[in-house]
Amino acid sequence: MAIESGLGWESFAIDDSGGTAREMDGHINNANFNITRGIQDITAISQSARATLQLLADCQDSVSVFFDDATDSSFDVFKTVGSASGVRTVTRTHSGQTLATESNISAVNFQRTASGELTLAATLVLGDGAVPTWA
Repeated sequence: MAIESGLGWESFAIDDSGGTAREMDGHINNANFNITRGIQDITAISQSARATLQLLADCQDSVSVFFDDATDSSFDVFKTVGSASGVRTVTRTHSGQTLATESNISAVNFQRTASGELTLAATLVLGDGAVPTWA
């Protein structure tokens, strides 16, 4: 196992509403994704230490994206969120490791700063019930 920085990021693709994967790594300036499990506390009053069960798995992405309305660019991926439903394949690859999920875009926030920057922030949540698994 080698310790690595995030500088070797290979790809981050998100489907547009038509199901075509759009490479986003040249448009994303910040990405966070969390793989979580719900936890149920099953500690009995007779126990002196906590006992838990793992519950449902989840994966959530938060990405900050440069606005680009060229054909097949970032705006094409997010512009239909208000009008088109359906899960989007999100594929993250770093150092030959890939995590692909079927996700719903739950929010897209456009921001134009006082200095003139135009970016958007998007939140994607697991949408198909499959456990997020690295390959």
